[in-house]
Amino acid sequence: VEFIPFVYVSAKTGQRVAKLPDLILEVAEERAKRVPTAEVNRVLESLLERHQPPQPVGESVRLLYASQIGTAPPRFAIVSNRPDAIPEAYTRYLLNGFREAWQFTGSPVNLKFRRKREAARR
Repeated sequence: VEFIPFVYVSAKTGQRVAKLPDLILEVAEERAKRVPTAEVNRVLESLLERHQPPQPVGESVRLLYASQIGTAPPRFAIVSNRPDAIPEAYTRYLLNGFREAWQFTGSPVNLKFRRKREAARR
């Protein structure tokens, strides 16, 4: 839970109590933060350039695009051709990259992988 800010306060002396309202407001703003889809995709592209997802033998795992699908807490969806083949370690890498880009202080960030929808048959 390294994303949660800790503030040691003293009720007896009042030490650091004045910092709490500002911190509470900051966490509330971060939870409600909305990131434009274009910016989400730029960060995803940058993360993919640094480290591609692991590729199972004979398979190709591609992350196509991403968008923010909710706030409080921030939720992101990434569309992939093989969402079931993305390991937990790579998911953590992406979450850490998103947190590095936008902080989201005091708030968990959720990431969901979705399968690319097939074109509708006519």
